Parts: sequence; structure tokens; C-alpha cells
Amino acid sequence: MHYAVAVFKDEGTCYGVSVPDLPGIISAGDTMTEALFMAREGIELHIWGMQQDKEPIPEKLPLHQHRSNPEYEGAVFGVVPFEDPQYADDPLAPLVWDTTKTPYLIVLQEVSGLRYSVAVPDLPGCHANGDSVEGAVESGLRAIEDHLDRLLLDGSSIPEQRPFEEHRQNADFANGLWAQVPVTVPSASPTDIKTTMRDALGG
Repeated sequence: MHYAVAVFKDEGTCYGVSVPDLPGIISAGDTMTEALFMAREGIELHIWGMQQDKEPIPEKLPLHQHRSNPEYEGAVFGVVPFEDPQYADDPLAPLVWDTTKTPYLIVLQEVSGLRYSVAVPDLPGCHANGDSVEGAVESGLRAIEDHLDRLLLDGSSIPEQRPFEEHRQNADFANGLWAQVPVTVPSASPTDIKTTMRDALGG
């Protein structure tokens, strides 16, 4: 399950998020990754409340309709996958930021039909694809972890993440959907990784 979100930022403000298909949800974060993370909590709580009140969940409109809506002029669009709160152990429990993981931004772009390509702006050459938004996000996460492992195996350093505003200016990402994924960044040395792989292969 997922919803498209519209993200706004004025100079000197944090990133504000609204959910076009669920009017009334407003969230925010100091960074783009944090704003997308916080939006998930707002979506899940909103959906849970509607479920409790037996209200119908609004039908999602095509993304192009939101992009052409003057209300969202100047917004950057993202996508927030979430879990159906009716299956959660405690739907009112606040989301907890996993400090053991590093959030990375990915960009989804529709290729054909419901197929998406994925790029990772902070890791040039790291790409993935998926047959759905959820599948593309999951593929992006795996691609990042594999890419980071390869960097360490090659003895290369992991590039520092750049501010989102720099990526926003990249024309290649102009019509993409931004998402954030929490990544376990490897800390082992290249020698340790090679030894582990050799042992696993029995060599």
C-alpha cells in the first residue's frame, strides 16, 4: 500500500508534507528523508481512524491529476509505502526512527505501465527496477545494500550524501517520485567481507 505525497519547502522552513488523496493530513520534517518518514505515521493514523469510523477510504487519483492541480504547484512529489493499520499490533504506537540504519533517498520513474526504474542520487551507478511502487522501493533498498558492499570490496569509500536541494535541481529527476529507505550500511573492512564470502562458499 502506498500514497503519493506533495512536499513543500520555503526558504528558512522545514519540509512540509500533505497527502493529496487524504485531505487533512499535514506532516513535516527537518530533512526530506525525515519528512517522508513522518508522513507514513500520519497516513497510518488517518487510515486507522477512518477504519474505526467505518468510513470509506477515498479512491486514489492518478498522479498526473495532482501534478496539474494548482494547489500543488511547486511541490516535489514523493511516495510513502505503509502497512494497513488494521493488521498492526498497536496502530496507535508512534513510528520509531531506527538509529542503526542510514536513510537514503531514491527516485522512482515510471517506465511503462506500472513498471518503475529506480535511481539512487547519492550513489551514482546504483539502479534497480520493480513492477510496482512497493516492489521498486524494495528493489532500491537491496540495490543500495549490494552497491555499498561492492564499494567496500573494491576498497572504495562510501560517498557522502548531498543535500536534497542539490538533487532537486537535477533535470533527470524532475518527474520522479521520491522515497526514503532505511539502509544498514556495512562497516566491515574489505578483507573481512572477502573472508566471510570465501568461508560461505567453502573456499
